[in-house]
Amino acid sequence: MKARISSLRRMAALWSLLAILIVTGFPYATNLFSEARFRTFSDDRGRVEGFLDRAGEETTLQEWEDAVQRGRDAVRGEWEREADRAIEEELREKGDTPELRNELTAQRDSARASWEAALADEITRERGTWYARMQDMAVPQIDQQALTQALRDATSATDSLTGSERISAWDALIDPQAAGLTALWEEHLGTLLASARQAGDILDEQSRGAFDREIDEIERTLRREFTLEKNSLHYRERNSVVWDSLFDSSSLRYESEQGRADRVTEDILNETREDLAAEEDRVLARNNVSVDGSGELDFSGLGDNWEAELRDLIEKGLEKWNRAQETLFNEMTAWKENAENAYDEGDRIWQEAYEKLCRAREEWYQTITAEINDGIEKWKQKEKDRDGQRDQRK
Repeated sequence: MKARISSLRRMAALWSLLAILIVTGFPYATNLFSEARFRTFSDDRGRVEGFLDRAGEETTLQEWEDAVQRGRDAVRGEWEREADRAIEEELREKGDTPELRNELTAQRDSARASWEAALADEITRERGTWYARMQDMAVPQIDQQALTQALRDATSATDSLTGSERISAWDALIDPQAAGLTALWEEHLGTLLASARQAGDILDEQSRGAFDREIDEIERTLRREFTLEKNSLHYRERNSVVWDSLFDSSSLRYESEQGRADRVTEDILNETREDLAAEEDRVLARNNVSVDGSGELDFSGLGDNWEAELRDLIEKGLEKWNRAQETLFNEMTAWKENAENAYDEGDRIWQEAYEKLCRAREEWYQTITAEINDGIEKWKQKEKDRDGQRDQRK
């Protein structure tokens, strides 16, 4: 009983001491009871992105700066009004004492400083990025007519040859001409890049960093598009030459086990699809893209570098399909050399296998691009709807 009374006395003494410290200005007392919350930059990121997007529609740097200033003033004013309301509400609940008001004011000033710093960083990065996109980077596409004519000429010039001899001769004719067209394109691109980078000299150091990064990304995109366009023309004609060279029906040998072509094709398809699925999962997971309940891609958590990552995904996928075609050609060649009997039927079987592989490649490309485009459009619409709801609440 005495121990219980002693314990109660100690608790009472502690509460009395705490009350005295609060009244006499104990430096940490208000921290214990202040629960006011001030907005962080993350809370306002959507609003900031909204006025930066609107500013991005301007055509000159000064117009962009003016539009950004208007948006910044509006968001800053809203932040201050909400901060004042948070302070007044806290004072009403806890009691309006000088100590608590001073503590809340200090918290607000600290929160605002962090918010302003993050806002300034975001605007600085966007200034450089936007200004880079405004530069004239209209690089002409590859001269399709010249390349197509060169490809056809090489095919005609090597028509009398067969097998690997024809393929090597065809490559020897085309490679220098393709290199020449590429050199002309590179020269034009270099001129545009030099002019664009010089234009960035008017920016401050931090904005210039974002500007240079965006110019680098534009350059990578232009090179990627050029390579894809050039290779699509090149390999389409080369594959035709390979087919004609390796599969002359008069010299084909038909394997007694007619199912070989089907088995080879299925093995190649399965291996390619497994590799693609793993690559897709890796890239989508790295960019926080998930699959929602309906089985559709959810792009609401995209990372900062998502555009380049998705372009790389498609490019790597096409490269895997090209390698799959090469593998099938090699299998066809091995069959031709080892079979014992010649039949026209063998030509048909391998032709169908090749066409099956081409159809699978096209189906994959159409499916992955459709899913990505559909997911991104739905994500953009959700963001637009969310911004609209925010505007209505203002």
